[in-house]
Amino acid sequence: MVMVYALSGTYRSGVLIWVCVHMVAVNFISGIESMYFHIALVVLLAATGTNGADETRQEIERYKELSKVVKGLLKSENCPLADESTFLKRADVAFGLDDIELEAQKKIYENLGNRLIECRKQKLKTTTMPSPTIAVNPDVPPTECENAISLTESWRNDHSGSNSTVDGKWNCDPPKMVAAGRPWFRFSGKAGSHLLDKCIPYNSCGTQQPMWTDAAMPKSVGVITPVEVYTTLGRYCKWWTRKVSVIRCSTNANDFVYRYDDDSVDCRLPLGFCGIF
Repeated sequence: MVMVYALSGTYRSGVLIWVCVHMVAVNFISGIESMYFHIALVVLLAATGTNGADETRQEIERYKELSKVVKGLLKSENCPLADESTFLKRADVAFGLDDIELEAQKKIYENLGNRLIECRKQKLKTTTMPSPTIAVNPDVPPTECENAISLTESWRNDHSGSNSTVDGKWNCDPPKMVAAGRPWFRFSGKAGSHLLDKCIPYNSCGTQQPMWTDAAMPKSVGVITPVEVYTTLGRYCKWWTRKVSVIRCSTNANDFVYRYDDDSVDCRLPLGFCGIF
């Protein structure tokens, strides 16, 4: 019975109570030496599962903080809050049973996230993307290509979800792009040759939310084409949507420049552009 309880950090307090009661009984039966043995056993069981329980509590608090962020986004984007009463009730009942409470907090976060995604999908259905603008002479590379800045940092090509930061901080591109006057930019050097075109783990390429797109790129030189880029967060590949313009600069493969066109400069959960070869 002691071994069964010892395997679960959730019931550690129950183990201690059971063992202490058992100690008293053993003391009457087996004498003082057996008592010392069971004291040692209590200390051992108290240590068992402590790290696991602490980690579980940390996970619970992390999901609570994530839920707060999503609730803020739902409110700022005028989306109705998801009904989480069932899961909150489950979390209250599970107070002190960390494993059950953790599952309840995960469900709350997932429910809120799904509500935000659904709200954004509904808004996209009523939003019309602007039509592509064709340059006056498509045979001449646009000046945007000649004047574009280059993103060359190697961490922009890190797709591993390695939690790598930039000088100890997460990179967040939108406010920097807006502050610089929304320059056209390209990927080069170790950053890659073009904007990431697939979903990768979050906490990659120097930021929490990697930005990528699966949109079709313009085939004609000099065509300014609006596209949508997405961010990855948790298990969601398309958590946020942002507006970007793209120009093909030549007939060479992946010869594009990009411009951040979105109004959002929110960095509560930092997001950055990622490259790929």
